[in-house]
Amino acid sequence: VALAVAAIPEGLPAVVTTCLALGTRRMAKRNALIRHLPAVETLGCTSVICSDKTGTLTTNQMSVQRIFCFGDSIKAKMELEVEGNTYEPRGSIRMGGRKVDPLQFPVLSELAKVMSLCNLSSITRGKGGVWERVGESTEAALKVAVEKIGVDAPAR
Repeated sequence: VALAVAAIPEGLPAVVTTCLALGTRRMAKRNALIRHLPAVETLGCTSVICSDKTGTLTTNQMSVQRIFCFGDSIKAKMELEVEGNTYEPRGSIRMGGRKVDPLQFPVLSELAKVMSLCNLSSITRGKGGVWERVGESTEAALKVAVEKIGVDAPAR
């Protein structure tokens, strides 16, 4: 294919279209449904696919489960678990299974400020006392994590 394109550069669009059509046919044999041909090209260039198992697809809610950050140095790694899996802003922060005060870690306070400032969502108590998001699921999950950490949201 490369030799043909090198010999006749004007044939590049035809070669690309043919390659995409062949890829689409192979995907159709595997019961993959593609509506737009450029989607096949994008999928062909993909090297990593990240899937979500947090409940976003089933309950339309996302939550922060773990926070990984560095302390005063690169060697001071911290992995914290965040309790809760809804938009309710209650839950503790744990390290190694033990409840910790998140405000004793300056790096965690700074992370919470960043998560708050880079965020356009909000969480509100809806009908029946259920917490709901206004905005994107990811940003709402970060906003809830800020509330659980206990840092006051800085003014924009």
